Amino acid sequence: MKGTLRIEEHYGEQQLRLYPDATSKSRQTSRKQLENSLANLPESELDGMTVEFDEHKGQYRNIRREGTSPVPSVAPNPNPSSSSAAMENMSNNLKNDQFLNPYNFVPAPSRPQEDSKSPLADSMPLGHDRLGHDRWSGRISVYMKTVTPLLVLDTESFTVNDKGHRTYSIKTKPNGEPHIAPTSIKGMLRAAYEAVTNSRFGIFTGHEKLGYRDRDGKKEFALAPDKLLRDDHRPADKLGKLSPADRVFGWVAQRADDNHTDDYGAYRGNLRVGPVSCKQDGKEAIEEFDHPLPLAILAAPKPQQGRFYLGNQGKDGATPITSGIEKSKFYSSGQTLRGRKVYLHHAGLLDGYWDPAWNDRKPRGGRFQEYRLSDGESSKPDGDTSDQNRSITKWIRPNVSFQFTLDVKNLSDVELGALVWLLNLPEGHMHRLGYGKPLGFGSVQLSIDWQVTKLCKGGEVKSTSEQTWSAYWKSLGDGSSGAGLSDGTLLPAEPKEAIEATVNSFKETVTGTGAGEEFEEQFEKVSFIRAFLAVSQGNSSMRVHYPRVRKDNSPPPPDPESFRWFTENEKTGNQKSLPLPSSNEGLPYYDTSRQGGGQRGTHDGNRGNSSRQRPRNNRNK
Repeated sequence: MKGTLRIEEHYGEQQLRLYPDATSKSRQTSRKQLENSLANLPESELDGMTVEFDEHKGQYRNIRREGTSPVPSVAPNPNPSSSSAAMENMSNNLKNDQFLNPYNFVPAPSRPQEDSKSPLADSMPLGHDRLGHDRWSGRISVYMKTVTPLLVLDTESFTVNDKGHRTYSIKTKPNGEPHIAPTSIKGMLRAAYEAVTNSRFGIFTGHEKLGYRDRDGKKEFALAPDKLLRDDHRPADKLGKLSPADRVFGWVAQRADDNHTDDYGAYRGNLRVGPVSCKQDGKEAIEEFDHPLPLAILAAPKPQQGRFYLGNQGKDGATPITSGIEKSKFYSSGQTLRGRKVYLHHAGLLDGYWDPAWNDRKPRGGRFQEYRLSDGESSKPDGDTSDQNRSITKWIRPNVSFQFTLDVKNLSDVELGALVWLLNLPEGHMHRLGYGKPLGFGSVQLSIDWQVTKLCKGGEVKSTSEQTWSAYWKSLGDGSSGAGLSDGTLLPAEPKEAIEATVNSFKETVTGTGAGEEFEEQFEKVSFIRAFLAVSQGNSSMRVHYPRVRKDNSPPPPDPESFRWFTENEKTGNQKSLPLPSSNEGLPYYDTSRQGGGQRGTHDGNRGNSSRQRPRNNRNK
């Protein structure tokens, strides 16, 4: 097949695209699809070049100069970070004595009191019957680009083998494009919004005491987790106590008291996510495997592990719990919860890391494919399957673009500013979406499409030239026309600069200071902002995986048996707590290979069960 390469702007970014001669529809193309002779050429030479290529399962392969034959071997990724020298350099720069836990916590320090008049304090939300004259309403158009493969599993359709092992596909639309539910986008945004506005927890379920084991058998900790949650972070129990995330995304009373009627209730919220559309066709966006790909086991949450989930309260939120505290003293008065659980972006991964056809299991850049079920040191490529893990037949490829809209109503400057900031995070910072986040799946980048974003305040009717909703509605009767959306809907719009100014309102409120030369630095030093930025950027200097002991630098075992790491950690006398996400510090490996394989017969002290109980596959983790 023949075609032409073009460098064009699509969805707000420069892309390499291939136009087949047989059709006018182009597809985004990555450099790893180019053969070696083209791989390192600058964009100026690639733009307009006539090429030949092969097609396999909807993907273009072996893109080469016109008139040349395909090279039989697979073309390497020419990205400088994927060169042999770069891979060796990345491997040498890894901290081989430390690793990063897949999850960490964003601190939840004390919140502004209701009488502080802070826009981030609790307050009664506005009604939905009218537009506030000083509140923002309208539509935000958002681009979303996948950075790592995205798993949006079709949980209603799967196969089960005789071992109880489930195999899933992904959700697709009738036209074959991937389907992402608006509720998934809303959940992702709400979790991030709660963190960066230091809002109340939307849901909290830790009302029962947790158990642990010691030599005398199973025992309970002194307090249930909810007893260590600050009052100003508990889910709101009435309309007058709604935090920013509750007011923007909505609220439902979690627990109600029959004696207090005002404990009942719900609030619809002021943000609605529209349909999510994919900007590539199904064959380009979805990778289908030749055979099911078994995923690594996902561990169940272990809140009993106090050295990870508990901390010492400080003015900036919780700090890691003191190492010398005995396990039996977890969940006691004077301690606090670490904050909001978040999943790290896995930074520093080479393109070859996500190649499911790579069966030799050798590390790339010093990293094994942690997302795949491993069979240890055996030559079998995909390990054994069981009811403890899942397999997939497809995923959404990296570098796939989506678009959706956010319809907002009656947002204050600070509420809108926090949202706009989240939709335009600094370069290299990701949101997390979908299944398998602990394994590195679901890192996505968001950006605003300003061309079709239309926002303005309710305003008061003063003149027809004003960009307010009041002026807009008045103009409908005098034949005037407003700014239009692509679907033909007429909406008024403030300029981009006016909307972006709300971000400064948000930052000023968070820092408690006005804008100045060090304003941005002050904002990024706030504990919950600093932690959120750290987890959304990741840390390329360490591998990311669940705690495990290791033997030299061997592939990850099929079952990481995290309990062995926790058992060893308790033995050290200097028990390690989960470091702050912004500390650039990891957790130590404990090499038990000289101890006859570790303490396999001990109890983990976490679940109240035998240490041989295997972790469950938790689709939400």
